[in-house]
Amino acid sequence: MAKKQKLIGLDIGTSEVRCVEVSVTGVGEEIAVTGFGYAAVEDQTKRKEAILAALNRGGIKTRRVVTAVSGRLVPVRYVTMPRMPDEKLREAVMVEANKYIPFEVDQAVIDCEMLAEEPLAEGQEPSSEVAVRLAAVKRDIIEEHVGELGEAGLYPIIIDHDCFALGNAFEFREMYKPEGEREKRVIALVDVGGEKTSINVMSGLNSFFTREVPGGGVGLTESIARRLSINNEEAEELKKNPGENAEEVMEAVLGPLDDLMSEISLSFDYFENQHEKLVEEVLISGGTSQLAGIMEVFQQHFGKPTNFWDPLEGLKLELPAHQMGQLKSHVRTVPVALGLAARVGTLS
Repeated sequence: MAKKQKLIGLDIGTSEVRCVEVSVTGVGEEIAVTGFGYAAVEDQTKRKEAILAALNRGGIKTRRVVTAVSGRLVPVRYVTMPRMPDEKLREAVMVEANKYIPFEVDQAVIDCEMLAEEPLAEGQEPSSEVAVRLAAVKRDIIEEHVGELGEAGLYPIIIDHDCFALGNAFEFREMYKPEGEREKRVIALVDVGGEKTSINVMSGLNSFFTREVPGGGVGLTESIARRLSINNEEAEELKKNPGENAEEVMEAVLGPLDDLMSEISLSFDYFENQHEKLVEEVLISGGTSQLAGIMEVFQQHFGKPTNFWDPLEGLKLELPAHQMGQLKSHVRTVPVALGLAARVGTLS
């Protein structure tokens, strides 16, 4: 029997930890989702306990993990460089990196990659310049993150970025569809979390733009609590199940939602101006996508088709029945964890 390689995608959110285990067999390299667990983050000082609780709930024994970092001190920049061999390009970007990141280069961990290029028309010469995505993070953030994982008995293989993981989940799903059924349009993935929103604009299976903007479910919950004079726990429940309070809840969140959508629209405008392509559809996910009526509000604001999406579509699921139900009930909040776990396909 072929030995399975297993990897955990660990998404440590503001209010919940989610972990997805993906396995690949040596024969045929068949990939399947084989574990899922989650746990509430009751206190940011007890994230280790939440991580362990999620792993325990999912019955996950694997200790190799891919996680992500994000936030103001994890900048992602898009820069234009002269065309050159890959190894020279990386050296050149590193030399220029101090122009693009808000801290000293010697305090940072930096990575970069050339973005996918559009196919050339017949007779068209390639441009003398290429677009490069540069990501950086302060070294002490990585060290703290690795230390936290180590305390939980986990071994980090890769540390990614939430926005990139979101795109990986979309690509992971599409790769298991027949060639003729794979997405070829320009799709904007918008994952609305607790305190931030991740954006990844995909053209076909290639990511062309990512951005993280402040704002998410925490602000909406606080706005509902103020408007209805209730505590945050009650407001959180009303956000998902407003019942007869639906109109009041929507009125309470329209202000912060409008601010968030304006930031997202600016991102779409930037992408469309830079690449001369239009975003054709918006796919939303994240814990805050469970807000009643959010899809209709987004669609009205953006003037584009807006839908929820299922990152599990077409994937092989090998889980116990109770975990299958839990995973499917988390379908809107699992894309980042799944995208992190999808990196199992890059392991040797």
